[in-house]
Amino acid sequence: METKVYQTEIAPNTRASFLKRILASLFDTGILFLFYFIGYLGLMKTPIADTYYQHQDAINEIIDQTLLDNNVGVIHYVTEETDKTGKIIHIDGDGNEYYVSIKEDATKEDKQAYNLAIKNNQILKDERFGLSVQNYAISAISFGVFELIFFLIIPICSKQKATCGQMIFKMTLYSRRQEEKAKWYHCLGRFFLVLLFESGLSFLWLENLAFIAMPVVNLIICLLNPNRNTLRDLISNTRFIETRSYQEDVED
Repeated sequence: METKVYQTEIAPNTRASFLKRILASLFDTGILFLFYFIGYLGLMKTPIADTYYQHQDAINEIIDQTLLDNNVGVIHYVTEETDKTGKIIHIDGDGNEYYVSIKEDATKEDKQAYNLAIKNNQILKDERFGLSVQNYAISAISFGVFELIFFLIIPICSKQKATCGQMIFKMTLYSRRQEEKAKWYHCLGRFFLVLLFESGLSFLWLENLAFIAMPVVNLIICLLNPNRNTLRDLISNTRFIETRSYQEDVED
């Protein structure tokens, strides 16, 4: 017995549903964050991160020395029985390993002096700034590489000119001006909008919180306009349609 499968008829170039777009965006954001995090951890184990660790070591050295200088810290020399887990190990002039801990009987005055010394230490401020710059640079490399893959290379190479999430939910990028399937340069334009507004500036201000903040901002923009367009859609004059509804030479 032959089984027939019927599909509901759909108007030409039907706009993809708002729910599909949200789900696709969540999928794309999630997979980007996953690969960014893996890439970041990988880069931290390469020579690219050497300068980062140099700043980190300098910061630890300044803090521990300031503890000692203000009679707030105490030295513990490392022995064979010492558990080094979670401890910052230093080496003195004689080659002996030691770590510094805070005195349990440190006076309030000594602690205040220590806090003031830390606050006014310009070298420490410079090292912390250098650490932040290096961390941002490593994050930007990892984020940029995978954003390039998931938001430019894959869309340009796909028939739908769409990301992984958009292809999973069967959406196709459509040019409203030319009234046809989007071209590679539409993908390129949308990518630069993502790179500039949704990644570069937002990541600079919010760091990892950008992965949460920007989808929320896009959601708000969608809700504020009747056609449910994102900032990328509005500027690039494109929209997403149901893949199976695509037809050429049909008025929008």
